[in-house]
Parts: sequence; structure tokens; C-alpha cells
Amino acid sequence: MLELSDGRQIGQSSAIAEFLAKKFHLTGLDDWDEARCTEISDSMRDVRQGLFFLWLPSVTCLFFYNLL
Repeated sequence: MLELSDGRQIGQSSAIAEFLAKKFHLTGLDDWDEARCTEISDSMRDVRQGLFFLWLPSVTCLFFYNLL
């Protein structure tokens, strides 16, 4: 959770990362750089989500089994 000095809050991790990147000018110098930064960020999220299913196979199997 990110809370700003005026009390507004951001609770989603991707939104927090994007907000901070823009605030501290870490998104690149132009639209191309910004797109590349987004590409890298989204790729890292994809890897993290993929690893979750590798690390927790029993939890994943139980979860999907209970949905059937």
C-alpha cells in the first residue's frame, strides 16, 4: 500500500510501480523508452507468475481441483 502525503492510497503493486517510475522520471525520455520500460516490467511480472506455479505445485493442484 502506498499512501501519499494528501492521504490518497494506491494498493496494487503494478500501479504503485508505474506511479513511482513516472514520479521519479524512470520511464524513459520518450514514448519508445517508456514502451521498453513497460515491456521489461510486464516480462518480469510474467516470469514471477510463472515461477509461482512451479514453486507451489501442490497448492495449485488443490486450488484447481476444488474448482472442478
